[in-house]
Amino acid sequence: MLIFDEVLTGFRVAVGGAQTRLGVTPDMTTLGKALGAGMPIAAVVGKEGPMAVVASGQVPHQGTYNGFPASIAAARAAVREYQAPGFQPRLDALSARLATGIETLAQELALPLVVHVCGGLLQVLWVPDGRLVRTYADVMATDVEFLAELATDLRDRGILVRARGTWLISSAHSEADIDQALEALALALRRLRCEGGA
Repeated sequence: MLIFDEVLTGFRVAVGGAQTRLGVTPDMTTLGKALGAGMPIAAVVGKEGPMAVVASGQVPHQGTYNGFPASIAAARAAVREYQAPGFQPRLDALSARLATGIETLAQELALPLVVHVCGGLLQVLWVPDGRLVRTYADVMATDVEFLAELATDLRDRGILVRARGTWLISSAHSEADIDQALEALALALRRLRCEGGA
């Protein structure tokens, strides 16, 4: 059985999630609060066979917010917004601009940052040995200590990223937000390099 965890990628890399971009239809998919634009909601969806055990009642479907009207309304409104013409291209353009800015800074400062981008999801990695990063195992083998220190520095400058280098872009972000993130990153990278962390 193929299960896609689309909690981060659902509605961020495409309206239909990573599976749409990859052209793969999994047996089941999990979705998180992006489904409701941040409201408390989640979903497990799938093909008829795997979902039959839930539909029959053999496996109970329980949750604190099951059927919560405000979350359902938020999900309906959010999905309409995600499907609006121009929504995904704008998100992709913001992410691409941020990724290009990060790569430019890394080149200017001669730092071994590698950036992967897909829709509104970026993975920024510190790869001092210059190896190619193509698999999850490759990602797990990169230097996370520097990324954690970078995330702390960025947080202190008003930019919140995950300690393992995941940067998430949403429709709430603007060109000005990208500029602010890149300015903060430039300051953080210069400080870390001067202090010997890089």
